[in-house]
Amino acid sequence: MTTHPPTRVLIADDHRLFAETLGLTLDADPRLQVVGYARDGREAVKLALALEPDVVLMDLDMPLVDGIEATRVICQSLQMPVAVLTASPLPEDSLRAREAGAAAYLTKGCSAEEVVHAVLELATPSARTPSPFEGYRPNHLHFRARLAH
Repeated sequence: MTTHPPTRVLIADDHRLFAETLGLTLDADPRLQVVGYARDGREAVKLALALEPDVVLMDLDMPLVDGIEATRVICQSLQMPVAVLTASPLPEDSLRAREAGAAAYLTKGCSAEEVVHAVLELATPSARTPSPFEGYRPNHLHFRARLAH
């Protein structure tokens, strides 16, 4: 049986407790390996370049450079899949994420299983094209996870 190396994940979130708890949850799955934590968008871009993760989990509301701009830079310059993981259930935020190049949009009300599934799906090269957002009009965007309460 062939074993594959774990999917390497970068977590970008300015809330340290959330990011570290998410990291522990992801690291508990042998298919995943958290390779770094960024506390703002600028650090997310720098670490994405240095660490070359398979997937970036990106919060939207962060200091210095927000998650939208960091997603745009990572997707355009580094061509890595970014999954936005945010507290915002607003359709306009998911649209902004899509326009920046995000491949998935999850709210922090989703389950750990949903995050793991999204990361593994995005790490598969065939899952990157077409984007899960392709074909959706802004007022019909599909959220890939339950809305936060």
